[in-house]
Amino acid sequence: MARAALDYLNDPKYVVQVNPLPAGTHWGPEGAPMVISTPREIYDLMARVPEGQFMLADDLRDYLAKKHDGFVTCPLTTGIFMNIASKAAEELREQTGEVGMAWWRTVKKAGALNEKAPGGPENQKKLLEAEGHELLPKGKKNFKL
Repeated sequence: MARAALDYLNDPKYVVQVNPLPAGTHWGPEGAPMVISTPREIYDLMARVPEGQFMLADDLRDYLAKKHDGFVTCPLTTGIFMNIASKAAEELREQTGEVGMAWWRTVKKAGALNEKAPGGPENQKKLLEAEGHELLPKGKKNFKL
């Protein structure tokens, strides 16, 4: 049986790590400190975005790098943890009937919608438009802020 996103969100094995970047990466110079955050920290940051506004994943990563004295925050784990946080918020909504965290306000690079968002990018688009955001077409079937 698959674990619920809430289980990952609160798993104590996830701790903030700051590791040196390996050679050959395009994220920064070899040995520079790279932050690997946690699902809970990502969730808590996403929860701070007020209605009518949005946050870019790159801005979230920049904030975390500065907070933890890193050069960069790992984009791969941040994306995975954003998805965990979004799914955990939906699980909480299903359990309680309340919106605890508006995950749809955090978008990808250049305002692109998240293909892995709960309900897909169509659902994220609907929720953003309900808050007054105007979305522009991006390609044949996607949208961006």
